[in-house]
Amino acid sequence: MTNIHRPYLHKGRGAGIRRKNIIEHYRFIQNLPLEYQKFLFPNRDVLLIRFTGKKGEDFYIYCSTGGFDREGELMLSLCFNEIPVARLSFSIIPTSKGYCAFIGGLQGAPKDIGPDLIRDVTKSCYGLFPKRIVFEALCSLMSCSDITDILAVSEKSHVFRQLRYRYKKHKFFVAKYSDFWKSVSGRPYGNLYQLPICVERKSFNELASKKRSEYRKRYALLDQIHEEIRGLLKREEKD
Repeated sequence: MTNIHRPYLHKGRGAGIRRKNIIEHYRFIQNLPLEYQKFLFPNRDVLLIRFTGKKGEDFYIYCSTGGFDREGELMLSLCFNEIPVARLSFSIIPTSKGYCAFIGGLQGAPKDIGPDLIRDVTKSCYGLFPKRIVFEALCSLMSCSDITDILAVSEKSHVFRQLRYRYKKHKFFVAKYSDFWKSVSGRPYGNLYQLPICVERKSFNELASKKRSEYRKRYALLDQIHEEIRGLLKREEKD
């Protein structure tokens, strides 16, 4: 469990709020059907879905305990050739309306992985960026858990913007979260972003005819991810 005396999820807030958020995360999961806890309270990397790319490449999405514990209790990872190409860290926290998913971090591939691999992965996924894929997986997982609200840090509110990290980590923090959140129809919410649980898609009528085929394949892949995650949780309930 995360150390409550360190900044958690986003810049600001005292130890009391951090403690409450951590406790409520586990309380929410404890109240879910037992079958869901296999995925949301994992004791190891748990496979959510496997899918294939344009040329038959294998991709895997795993759920695990948070690899970057200041950014959330759980992490979704998209892996290709055993390399994580996108990682999303989140917790489930209480709000005035119930609970929401809070994204504390969104990482790309490790630093020693060059841009060529990400370019190849994006091409294999019909132009979908790896971060978009893990975000869509989160949307499915949360929707199945009856959560409809998602909040996320901006580059201004990330935990590394906390005073204690400002000078130690500023050379390493280069993420431009806002650009990505806007690409999935996110809206500014103070120093955070409010994100949709269902990302609006472009109408085929808006697209040039030469782009329609690739977009159709993109949307088919996203539909497959959503359907398989929903189907997985339903199968677990039946079993």
